[in-house]
Amino acid sequence: MSGTIGVGVHAVRGFSEHRMGTYAAALAYRGLFALFPLMLLLAVLVGVFGPPNAFGQLVEEIKAQSSEQVPQHLQPVVEQGREQIQPLEEMARRAQREAEGGLLLFGVAVALWSVSALASTLADAFNTTHGLTETRRWWKVQALSLASGPVVVLAVVAATVLLLTGPQVAERVAEVFGVRELFVLLWGWLRFPLALALLWVAMSFVYRYCPAVTQPLRSVMLGAALAVLAWAIASVGFSVYLANFADFGVTYGSLGAAVGLLVYLNLSATIVLAGAELNAAIHASAADRRTGDA
Repeated sequence: MSGTIGVGVHAVRGFSEHRMGTYAAALAYRGLFALFPLMLLLAVLVGVFGPPNAFGQLVEEIKAQSSEQVPQHLQPVVEQGREQIQPLEEMARRAQREAEGGLLLFGVAVALWSVSALASTLADAFNTTHGLTETRRWWKVQALSLASGPVVVLAVVAATVLLLTGPQVAERVAEVFGVRELFVLLWGWLRFPLALALLWVAMSFVYRYCPAVTQPLRSVMLGAALAVLAWAIASVGFSVYLANFADFGVTYGSLGAAVGLLVYLNLSATIVLAGAELNAAIHASAADRRTGDA
């Protein structure tokens, strides 16, 4: 138990000493400005590979499902959340118009650049948690940034689809295999754990390969699991807070929704960096044990 407590104390102290709050603010800032390029890329890809107006239909379906799949007493939370993400919906429709203008290469280039910049900042923060400076070749760092960014984005998108459009997908798949009732029943229970598991795998990948240090995959899985669980709880808590206590529109006017989104991104980045500090503490503790055994 003392070892576990020591790891926790090491992680908390490291979060403060390494100024992870500053990194979280930088990640939130970069994440906010990366949203439109990402939506532009998604709109382009859906427009190229999907049926006509698939992007708009997807947005409308997600909005409808977000109301249908929650208990009645949580409806105010959903409505408040919908108001807060209104800028995202407008941004998505603008991205669709840009994509329909034939800006495929532009959208891909800008989106990849934005995501890689975000991933590079994340890698710098992870290196700081381990007390390291970047020693890898420039091209290798850029390649990892280009790979890790889309991995997280795709995982978040896939998890969102699982959470919000799961029942329809489940019914269609169940009809094909002739197991409709059982499959739909199981899907109602399993889609939330599946979405969290998908995010866990993505975060484990990022925690493992972004820092300039070799870590066994098992050494980052605990931090990734706790980060995903904490993020899910914090997301629900933040939605309840917005619905019942906070009104950014009163303080910031027309910028209220954007400020609320920025606060949420900062909260999410803080949780991700806390998981990185925990992984660094676990890695340091394991290294100390190996040194002591030797």
